Amino acid sequence: MPGIARALPVLVAAGCLAAGCGSPPGPPGRPPSSRASARPPAASGTAPAGDPRALILGAYTGMWDAYAVAARTADYQPGPLSRYAAGDALTVLTRSLYDDHQKGVVLRGAPVLDPKVTGMALAGNPGTSDVTDCADDTRWRQYTTSGKPASGVPAGRHRIYAQLRLFGTAWKVTNLVVEPAGTC
Repeated sequence: MPGIARALPVLVAAGCLAAGCGSPPGPPGRPPSSRASARPPAASGTAPAGDPRALILGAYTGMWDAYAVAARTADYQPGPLSRYAAGDALTVLTRSLYDDHQKGVVLRGAPVLDPKVTGMALAGNPGTSDVTDCADDTRWRQYTTSGKPASGVPAGRHRIYAQLRLFGTAWKVTNLVVEPAGTC
């Protein structure tokens, strides 16, 4: 069972997650920005100075890193996730972990991410950003708490759209759209 699809089981199946169905966050027709590095250091996304793209990608990858750690034990308490996610994104992720906890399911491994900053509005109050990813969850597998492999939806590469918002000096993911496996 793949981790990204398992992380968001009902909404992925419908091609939706928090922000809407199948459409990327942000205004339609916004041209993509120049490409950013695929995976910055797992920074907290908090710093008043520095490369905003690195801070944005640090928050996005930090969210998935925190989710992968929590999914190892199906720990649904928002703790570390709340450092990187807020609003609908945090609600959906913690709800998914709670469902796994109830079902006795954990995830092993981690997704392979390839995020790009595709839009930024730093002058707004608060600042906002869009990230597009093609995440691979073929090595992020679902198991029962007794250690047996669990079955589920097919693994693969998922197109992910994320909206981030600046909270003071911290970037956080506030909305996600995760498309089914095979969409990138």
